[in-house]
Amino acid sequence: MRRSRKRATSRRLVRRTSFFAVLVVAAAALVASTVSSAASNGAAARPTFQKIDPALLKSVDFKPLSLDTTPVQVMVELGTPPVAVQIADAKKHGKSLSNAQQDSIRQQIKAQQDGLKGQFAQHGAKVIAQLQSAYNGVQVQVPRNQISDLASIPGVVAVHAVRTFTIGPKNVNGIPFVHAPQAWS
Repeated sequence: MRRSRKRATSRRLVRRTSFFAVLVVAAAALVASTVSSAASNGAAARPTFQKIDPALLKSVDFKPLSLDTTPVQVMVELGTPPVAVQIADAKKHGKSLSNAQQDSIRQQIKAQQDGLKGQFAQHGAKVIAQLQSAYNGVQVQVPRNQISDLASIPGVVAVHAVRTFTIGPKNVNGIPFVHAPQAWS
């Protein structure tokens, strides 16, 4: 019994050794073929760049974002939960917040936001609005190339684009349906 186990073990060892030897030889052949093809195609292995005619760039209205100073409005989200979230958390724990406690939380959040105004100004941002009740954020107008810098300010969770929607003259058609002229007279 012991001899058969020894034979089986030695057979496995021979198989494993043979497998790894073949694997090493194949890897060496692959490396050698890659090196020889790179040596024969020395010039083709490097990327080549073509010179671009500057006149082409002038005809295209292209500006890299790193140079784009167009003012945009963004909402800077801060980490402290807003008043509404803190009220909901208190209710989950069977408690309620008085109006004075809610005002205190609102003032703490506003003080945190006011403390960031200087850092916003360093990046050319102008504060448009501050929100504390349902959302903890500061709406600012900032040059487009400074948005990523706002996101790196401590306490800032995210920076969201503020989208603007316009209602065109199509809304005029709804006025007669709600009898607005009669209400105005």
